Amino acid sequence: MNTDFSSLRDPQSGARLTRQGDELVCDGQSYPVVDEIPRFVPMQSYADDFGDQWNRFPKTQLDSYSGIALTESRLHRCFRGHLAQIEGKRVLEAGSGAGG
Repeated sequence: MNTDFSSLRDPQSGARLTRQGDELVCDGQSYPVVDEIPRFVPMQSYADDFGDQWNRFPKTQLDSYSGIALTESRLHRCFRGHLAQIEGKRVLEAGSGAGG
């Protein structure tokens, strides 16, 4: 892992970024580093778009609504067909599904 971020470049200019505290900076531009993850997109832009989509289309990705078994197919693929192993159990799905 590149903990000093020396291989990263400014998304606009392509110039080398330098770490200064909790930011990566270059030619007056700065990008926050949150939990050691550089953020090149404003958080409100990213989160607002997803929030808007979930509020406007809350059922779009639900198999029961769409009639397409995408979630079940994905689960089957991830468990290599061994769904009986998790039958009746609680499963934590972390960030790869429809968010419902």
